[in-house]
Amino acid sequence: MLVLTEPVNQSRLNACVYDQLNYNMNGDVAIPGEWDCYDTLGYLERRLKQSIIATLADDGSKFAVKGKIIVFEPDSVYISHYNA
Repeated sequence: MLVLTEPVNQSRLNACVYDQLNYNMNGDVAIPGEWDCYDTLGYLERRLKQSIIATLADDGSKFAVKGKIIVFEPDSVYISHYNA
C-alpha cells in the first residue's frame, strides 16, 4: 500500500483523490487525515461532470468512481481498485 503525506487542507485532498482516480495503479493508496467525504464527493461530481451516488455505505463514506473504490475512515482515505 502506498501511503501519501497528509494534504494541507480539504481542497488539496480533493485534488489528490481526483488525481488518484486517473492514475493507472494496481495497488491501494492511503491518504492520512480526517476529511469530509461529502466535500470530496461534490468536488468529484463537478470535475467528472457526473452524479455519483454513494451507495456502498449508509453514511456515504464509501463509493465507487471510475473503477476504483474510495473509502473515508476516521483517520484516512483509502483508494483501491474495484474488483467485481
